[in-house]
Amino acid sequence: MIEFRPIEDGEEIKEILFSPCLWERISEDGQTQEAFIFVNRPEYIWLGIYDGDLLVGMFFLHPLNSTSLQIHIHMLDEHRVKYAYDSGAMIIYWFVNQCHETINKLVAEIPVIYQDVYHFTQKFGFQNEGINRDSYRKNGKIYSQYRLGLTRKEAKTWLQRQ
Repeated sequence: MIEFRPIEDGEEIKEILFSPCLWERISEDGQTQEAFIFVNRPEYIWLGIYDGDLLVGMFFLHPLNSTSLQIHIHMLDEHRVKYAYDSGAMIIYWFVNQCHETINKLVAEIPVIYQDVYHFTQKFGFQNEGINRDSYRKNGKIYSQYRLGLTRKEAKTWLQRQ
């Protein structure tokens, strides 16, 4: 059974982010692990996804304003099939039941080249809200990003349907 636990150790966070499968996907052209500077602020939420003592991935959430958090999932490749869906469902439950009541919305931006992540997000009720045009550089090209959002009300509805 998986559970969330806060992660405060920057080295643990880097271990996930720098795994070959994730770093290749999340880094833009020119970004290097050596130049990566880990910053943790009190308003940042790093939730480790654990199966017992095994860290299989994490969510990173950070405020966009007083009512919205931007969400990022970082699931290690070897654990995606087993844990991704349950982790997604758990973060929706966390949002509705444990996230501070002033937060009304989760927001995600997903580069258009990552259709798997885009469709994964929609499974949990995230709605298309537009395109952030020409905003992500990868493999010598500039791509747009999907903008998706999930309100607290929509998340409650999604949970009731499960």
